Amino acid sequence: MGRRAHQPEDDRKARDQVDRVFRKLDLNQDGVITIEEFLEACLKDDLVTKSLQMFDTGL
Repeated sequence: MGRRAHQPEDDRKARDQVDRVFRKLDLNQDGVITIEEFLEACLKDDLVTKSLQMFDTGL
């Protein structure tokens, strides 16, 4: 069936990963990531930086 047969599971995994990273970035848990929160989380947590690398498009 090819690649499409596993797409819903892959989509769920990607959404779960995005949710985990968002919670780590949103330091005060207000549902908004400020530039300050983003920078602080990236500087303090290598896991956050590595997780975000999967979204790097090389632009």
